[in-house]
Amino acid sequence: MQLFFLLLGLLFSVLQAQDVTVTDKMTALVGKEVIFPCTFSSKDPKVRVTQIMWMNSTVSLAVYSPHLGIHVNDPTRFQLVDPSPTSVTLKISRVYYTDEGEYSCEVTTFPDGNLKAFTKLTVKAIPQNSAEAKSGVVADDQEKVVATCKSANARPPSQITWHSVIPGNISNTITNNTDGTSTIVSDFIMTPTWTTDGMPVTCITNYDSTDYPIPLKLSVQYSPVVTIEGFDDNWHLHRSGVFLICNAKGNPPPTSYIWKTVDGSPLPSSVRAKDNVLYVDEVDARVNRSFLCEVTNALGSRASRQDVLVRGNYYTACVTSMLCD
Repeated sequence: MQLFFLLLGLLFSVLQAQDVTVTDKMTALVGKEVIFPCTFSSKDPKVRVTQIMWMNSTVSLAVYSPHLGIHVNDPTRFQLVDPSPTSVTLKISRVYYTDEGEYSCEVTTFPDGNLKAFTKLTVKAIPQNSAEAKSGVVADDQEKVVATCKSANARPPSQITWHSVIPGNISNTITNNTDGTSTIVSDFIMTPTWTTDGMPVTCITNYDSTDYPIPLKLSVQYSPVVTIEGFDDNWHLHRSGVFLICNAKGNPPPTSYIWKTVDGSPLPSSVRAKDNVLYVDEVDARVNRSFLCEVTNALGSRASRQDVLVRGNYYTACVTSMLCD
């Protein structure tokens, strides 16, 4: 029994004097190359290396022998770089997702036998991220896809979220590609109104615990929204230099402004219309009416109404109210 433990101790010290070193964990990108280093060290000068072999699971990928040379299973993808009895580096070009898994470097020595070390390869693919605000979205009371975000060819799969002050729904579709990657397409869905045109939304793609935001501005088409300003409820007879301004928003932008009277009569000769402004050279009784500003873009026309009440002569009004300066 003492002899057994003595021999066991001698064997353990021999094994401790030899070592196979690899990188425990490796990461590679699909389509790129990866290099697996393997080194052998021994403090026993009598130990000779007869073979070094790289394996994937139980499949031999490449073998180096100081006497027999190099044998590679698939030379188009696998290569041994500068092999020697103390160092053999395996290079894999054009990494596939199927290359993911455990690899071993096994060193055969004489007279001590085999030593082995293991490394785990993780294969990743960095996605191509893109996002767009949909064009041609028209404001109405129906839900529509207003923006789309895509994270293509990722391994592991990406995740997509949206950040917006506008309420909306999200629809995600994931496709598993034949090369082991995944593509996710995310739609931002809402009921578009004219107030949402130009509003910001952000697509956030999370890949490998890192966020990649893509800011967007929504594009919603709508017929003109029209308002009129300039009437201060103090248009008295003979007042000069007053005017009405027709303000309009639209997508596409407004192309024409037409001033009309509500009753369909011609514009008074005391007013002049130029684009979105109705100029009044001097207020008279003919201005005492309701005006319309009709604005048109590619989607249609809308109008706004301004009722004008002409007050009496300023001097008369001043004396009557006793408010003259």
